Amino acid sequence: MWKDFLRRSFDGLIIMVAFGLLLYAIVGSIACNRQRKNDMEKAYYKQYMQSIPVDEEGYELSFEDGILAISYRRIEKTVLNDGETTLEYRINDGLYLIHNEEEKEIGFSFLLGNSEKFRKIAYLWDEYWGTPLEERVTSLSVYGSLLVSTDGVDVYYIYKYRLTWDSSASGNLEPTLFRYDISEDKVYYLGHYPDFEKEQGLKDVRIFKNN
Repeated sequence: MWKDFLRRSFDGLIIMVAFGLLLYAIVGSIACNRQRKNDMEKAYYKQYMQSIPVDEEGYELSFEDGILAISYRRIEKTVLNDGETTLEYRINDGLYLIHNEEEKEIGFSFLLGNSEKFRKIAYLWDEYWGTPLEERVTSLSVYGSLLVSTDGVDVYYIYKYRLTWDSSASGNLEPTLFRYDISEDKVYYLGHYPDFEKEQGLKDVRIFKNN
């Protein structure tokens, strides 16, 4: 009787150990695959962004006083240095540049349509995932953050988005900077700032957005 009991107990222990080892192997395999996938995504992101040259150098992002920062969704009518041109955001309509009673939409759709580099950056992960073109704008309008600034002469845009909230690269775009030269009617790509939030000690994306 005791021998049968001990044998069954031993067999049960062997089964539990085997199951534990199998579970450990499965979890380890999943973790390794996730790490390998994350490494591939980070390499893709870095190479992709480095392949897009800036149009002008010498720009940086900072919380120092300087260019007036305007949250895209909270912008009020702002008069530029010429005293005649204004920026105005209209709820459910968009961002407008107004001059001599002529209105021009210069928000997200304007950037997509007038800057090949903005379009290429905005579609970074769509190209990686092979997302159909007609589906791309939907996610960008939901997860993207577009901040607008002005020095009184031109309009500056900080664009970024975050689709995942872990440490993976997949679906995330760190801050990028663009300048709309009003006199030339041309959009310039000024830079990509992958370490900006880390350098500023920003742990919550909402802090960046509020600034």
